[in-house]
Amino acid sequence: IELAGSDTSGASYADNVLSDVPRTASETVKLTVTSPKGVTASTISSWYTVETEAFNAGVDGADGTQDITITVLDKTDFPDTPLVLKNKIAGGKAVTVNVKAAAAVVP
Repeated sequence: IELAGSDTSGASYADNVLSDVPRTASETVKLTVTSPKGVTASTISSWYTVETEAFNAGVDGADGTQDITITVLDKTDFPDTPLVLKNKIAGGKAVTVNVKAAAAVVP
């Protein structure tokens, strides 16, 4: 899991923690997941939605990639919230990413 090359949100990802996600409505953060068969993404978040894009299979059996887009909603409360990425391989484990909003900016 890594930030997509096209991501310009200012967020950062390390050790299953996505931090500094912007608090601005409609801002997006893109992650790229590398896996053999792809993943499904889900969340219980009240401040962002998640969309799973098509899986791009690797060549000659190599792992493929899939982009996951997080879109921030127009909210005022930004609690840390899990993003669950479930492996599409039967019996494969899910990975939970802790999503954290950027610090509030005080005018």
